[in-house]
Amino acid sequence: MRITAGLVLAMIPLLIQGCTKTGNAEGPVPSQLPAAQKSVVQTVTPTPSEDAASIGITAENYPRIDGSTSTLPLVQRIYKRMFLHVDGGGDGWPGLPQKASKTMRSYEMLIAGDVDLILVPDPSQEIRQMAESSGTELEYIPVGAEALVFVTHKDNIVNNITASQVQREVAISELGALKTLYESP
Repeated sequence: MRITAGLVLAMIPLLIQGCTKTGNAEGPVPSQLPAAQKSVVQTVTPTPSEDAASIGITAENYPRIDGSTSTLPLVQRIYKRMFLHVDGGGDGWPGLPQKASKTMRSYEMLIAGDVDLILVPDPSQEIRQMAESSGTELEYIPVGAEALVFVTHKDNIVNNITASQVQREVAISELGALKTLYESP
């Protein structure tokens, strides 16, 4: 089985334009109803934006998208770009993803066929082996890069920092966080 991300190629120009249009795309979802009317459930079928319609996106064929926590805002902007805003209460995009499954879980869901597209960092060796053992070929399309940005006060006298110093400090910080997590009740 080969997982392809061709749809992402069609979406990239739309994202680069600034993701200025908004909407939802997770198929029919219950509308936000007042508490007195909750026994009556209505569904709202998102209307594709002009951009979505131009590349053949509908509520029925919109890909199931997930990703790492850091990519959730991008996943949400894609939803909003592909579907028109729904007037009449709530946030205007019922079904808009409110959380990400995180990197490892997103890869697991992609390999299992539970999602169609994920926005995540490069896979670890463990993930590559998992995909290979399941007979799944992953296709990667780079759309961004991660980086660390250091901001200091103008009076900070540090003139240079080596990569090994940063790696050491990150490792110490991660160990401290793990220790706190392990020791908490």
